[in-house]
Amino acid sequence: ANCLSTPSQVAILATLCRASREVADGAAVWGKLLTRWYPKATLLNPDWMAQAELEKRLEAALDNDYTLAALCRRLENDTALDIGDLLRALPQQTTPKVLVKFMSSHPENFRQSPDGKKFAVCLKPEDNGWKSCKDWRAVNPFQAPPAPKVDAAGGDAGDRRAPTPAPMGRPTELRQNEREVATRDAPAAVEAPPMPSICQQLDPKQAFRLYHTGLLSQRSDQSRRGKLEAWEYYTESNSKCTMAPSDLLNLAESRVNSIRANDPAVVHELVAQTIEGLVYKVPFGYWNRRVRILTNALNSSQLRIGREQRKMYERKLLQFMEWVKKERGFGFYQCEGCGGRWKSGFSYEEIQQQCLQCGAFAKPYRICDLETTMEREAREKGEPVPKREDSTRAGINLKGKGKGKFKKGEGKDGGKDRGPRAGALPWAQHHGQQIHFQAPSLEHSEGKGGARRAWPGADSAADWERSLRPRTEEARVVVPPPKAGADPPKAG
Repeated sequence: ANCLSTPSQVAILATLCRASREVADGAAVWGKLLTRWYPKATLLNPDWMAQAELEKRLEAALDNDYTLAALCRRLENDTALDIGDLLRALPQQTTPKVLVKFMSSHPENFRQSPDGKKFAVCLKPEDNGWKSCKDWRAVNPFQAPPAPKVDAAGGDAGDRRAPTPAPMGRPTELRQNEREVATRDAPAAVEAPPMPSICQQLDPKQAFRLYHTGLLSQRSDQSRRGKLEAWEYYTESNSKCTMAPSDLLNLAESRVNSIRANDPAVVHELVAQTIEGLVYKVPFGYWNRRVRILTNALNSSQLRIGREQRKMYERKLLQFMEWVKKERGFGFYQCEGCGGRWKSGFSYEEIQQQCLQCGAFAKPYRICDLETTMEREAREKGEPVPKREDSTRAGINLKGKGKGKFKKGEGKDGGKDRGPRAGALPWAQHHGQQIHFQAPSLEHSEGKGGARRAWPGADSAADWERSLRPRTEEARVVVPPPKAGADPPKAG
């Protein structure tokens, strides 16, 4: 199995039996294929890399004296505290892992319980600040941080400790009894389920599919030149430009068809950005294909889209569908494989049709409107559609049948027939549509015989004028050179 060089051969091997399928789906086979096809590819999970980069930024934002003062002054010192209380005391948002790492860098101000679930803070440890939590250990940054506790309703446990107004006119025993009943009936705080850990490496088969479909790239110089959006590319002068509409549509369609639900979140974000470029970065037009791709992304694809983003795309889809019926035209096609030509009244921009001879797909190289702007506006307003002129609908009629015939002695414009033009075909003057033809005139055939042809490469006006002068000068007589020993010829 390791000797197979193409994914198709591996797929054929997987269909032989159950044992061969287990071997063909193994990490060794697809890892070897990934190395051969994409030498610069890596198995690192992009989600894990993004989380590591986020944690670095959070650590840099948290590493200051203001954070230390906020934790030590806002919270009660030398008291067992939950990780949720520590997170709520911070001036900025962070993760429990980053907070535990920060506390481990200040062992004199923070302590951790032996079971690792509670923490304690102390502002002035040098003044005997540690008393009840003196025997606790230093914070361990390599241990999995505990999850903050939540109540049964799903909120934080600390939210229910809101201040309440003091009851008036009630006995002390009755008030204490009410507190006991409220404490007994209150839902107990439960620990939140641990956050799912992100695997550091991808499965080789999944990584090969992501690189093969273009969802992951081998380019490593992107960070040096700056981050690119999903609809941008670098030119030869290292400037960012938006892709051509046809390239962006092909890219969006390929990514929407290739995405899977278990792919990393970074890949889903990339496809979502491509859909955003399809919606907002494509110029006016291409409505039919944009509707098809966007409908596939919202309904048939396994792309994970947020609720608000889905609503926005659905509203855009309705706007695009209003333009689809106006985009239809009469298209002319030519197959690049067999050279076949055909026409279609159901043509749209960037939509291919299949050749009936060889089965290849081709895009229209020319599209004409099915109706003019005046006819479309009249139809939309409910007014009678204006009729076109006969010459527009009839075209060139070589057989003299149908519309477009002239009356005897009358021209096309209603006036008298002045006879055929110069160069017109003699048989065309008796037909409905005349084809006027004027024979080309060559340069050496103009003027009288003996006229010199103009030289287009003349630099000065004198040269040009001399080239146009007729040849009227006499021929010049050239005296041959004298022979050896003979007298030179006499002039005259």
